[in-house]
Amino acid sequence: MKKELEDLIKSLSDDGERREVLRQFLEAEFRSLLKELLEDVSVMEREVFCQNNGTVGNGYYLRGLDGLFGRIEGLRVPRTRGGGFRPFFIEPYQRVSWQLEELVVAMYQGGCSTRDISPHHKCPGGWPV
Repeated sequence: MKKELEDLIKSLSDDGERREVLRQFLEAEFRSLLKELLEDVSVMEREVFCQNNGTVGNGYYLRGLDGLFGRIEGLRVPRTRGGGFRPFFIEPYQRVSWQLEELVVAMYQGGCSTRDISPHHKCPGGWPV
């Protein structure tokens, strides 16, 4: 199966137009998988928080988040009745994933200029790196 997938990706990435379609498809899949993973982990994290603090869950709120694979819309962030729970991956009112900021800072500290960094990452929403 892995070999067949590699062959398919190689054949699709030969042509420029097909390469762009493949890139968009893979970005969408990564966003979907990342959304699922973040939602599952934050629910487990809330369960531990509730056990340790004697509180109960109280549904979800929706949040958008910009990250390395573009914008994740409709991310379900769990909450607690007392309001003290915050998932590890997002600070209150944060809209940009901290991984992106760390990546840019690390590239800059590693000797890359802002001109070098910009072509390597298309920023969601068009804001400059």
